[in-house]
Amino acid sequence: MPGHIFRTLPLASTYTYDGAGNRTVKHLTRDGGPSTRTTCVYDGANQLDYCLEGSDRTTYSYDPAGNLEKVEDPSGALTTHTWDDENRRITVELPDDDYVHTATYNADGLRVAKEMKMPASLGTTWSLPDPSTYRYVWDGQDLASEYIADGATKRAKLIYTFKPESPFGRLVNIYQPVSTADPVSDQLWEYQYDALGSTSHVVGLGNVTGSPQFPVSLTAARCDAFGGFIIGPYDGFFGLSHRYFIAERNYQADIRFGSDAGVTAHFIDYYVRARTYDPAIARWLSRDPIGFGGGDYNLYRYVMNSPLILLDPSGNRPQTPHAKIPFFVVGGYTTPVKNVIVPQQAHWEPYVVQSVAHGCCMEVGLNVTYDLDWWYVEEFTQSVPKDEWGAIAEQYAAVAA
Repeated sequence: MPGHIFRTLPLASTYTYDGAGNRTVKHLTRDGGPSTRTTCVYDGANQLDYCLEGSDRTTYSYDPAGNLEKVEDPSGALTTHTWDDENRRITVELPDDDYVHTATYNADGLRVAKEMKMPASLGTTWSLPDPSTYRYVWDGQDLASEYIADGATKRAKLIYTFKPESPFGRLVNIYQPVSTADPVSDQLWEYQYDALGSTSHVVGLGNVTGSPQFPVSLTAARCDAFGGFIIGPYDGFFGLSHRYFIAERNYQADIRFGSDAGVTAHFIDYYVRARTYDPAIARWLSRDPIGFGGGDYNLYRYVMNSPLILLDPSGNRPQTPHAKIPFFVVGGYTTPVKNVIVPQQAHWEPYVVQSVAHGCCMEVGLNVTYDLDWWYVEEFTQSVPKDEWGAIAEQYAAVAA
């Protein structure tokens, strides 16, 4: 499972799905600890109706466009989500007006500002204006910097460094200028990853001169396969380090995928460019904005329920960690059905692939390898004009047959 295990508390997770790929049962078993079983029910549009954990029932409702609108917890308290005409979430309001999150987007659909009214419970620890407005500067699809606007000043500015990985970079470190008058107090954080690409640790490196102004820290979290926290981020750390923690996989809190988490223990979800992901229910909060073009017939399902081998940094479609660019295997269908990978047992060869990088042509990959039970196209050897897709797909369908 993704995430670093930093307590000796063995955990087994079991999931059950219906025929549409909706998760109906989540069973967590801890050695020496309690076990939990959550069952969920969905409607005919694959929208989550309700979940039960014991006798506790959480109910979900959606707007006419298929966006999650209200969540009612077992006590009857409501969390409300509001969406714009482009199906982008613009506000979240927790019960009793305890926390309000308002987002603003640019013409490319990337979030450029977020205003947060903080919970009263954090009033003594959150040393920022309330409400606080975060502003984001993007470099293509990677987040370049972030700052908190406080009147005419900019506070807690964060500068991000990415390892180049087209089209989404991997977060290497975050630099936080603390004071222009005292640059020695500036802080530097480094992100470390496990073999799956999940954030395993966030390391506080001290100030930029190499002399720590705070203890060199090591934070870690334990999560289930879908990124839901089992231990952390509220067991032992709070603040900057957790905001891009689990997301580093694809949500990645993958900040490499440009997302971040909520700030209360009752509200943790991840902004992932085109959509918002909730690891607690292992689902997107809205339908895929490109519809079935994302390669899945279930428009709410997260990475085809394969979070250990697939990522989705765009919020539109899954991809393998091995892909240099996102690509979609057509696999010989007359009408190109786009999937990021094809099960090994399908034995479609050669593969017909649409390149997302160019979008204008379909490419044929003749060199494939496989990892676990999945095939990956590693090279593209032929480009095909878009108007010839149908004929080429039929040709390779005949080859596959």
